[in-house]
Amino acid sequence: MMRTDATFCRGLGFLTIGFAAVLLLLFLLNLRAHLYYGGPNYWPLILFSLYAVVVGLGLIRLRKWAAVLFAIPLVGVGLLWTVNSLIRHQMPLDLLNVAVGLIVCLPALLPFRSWHQLR
Repeated sequence: MMRTDATFCRGLGFLTIGFAAVLLLLFLLNLRAHLYYGGPNYWPLILFSLYAVVVGLGLIRLRKWAAVLFAIPLVGVGLLWTVNSLIRHQMPLDLLNVAVGLIVCLPALLPFRSWHQLR
């Protein structure tokens, strides 16, 4: 069972690197639109892509710092979504948004299942 936890953590690393490739593609397509057609400049996508590559490589190599860097944005976005929905929305939609915010926080817990195997 412990071996599958490490495999799952490595799988999250590969998934994160795939996400970084998608962000890089979006940046390159936006750069083309910005240069040719005067579209908006979404340069932070390259920074998010770099962050995702670093975290993905760390998760593949089973590093503890990568698990922490993987969890911080997910917990931050999930808690922000939950608190924001409690402040701004009416009650029927509020429960749905709170559930989505908590679901966004859940993947942050997955690398910590194999914390004892991380270096």
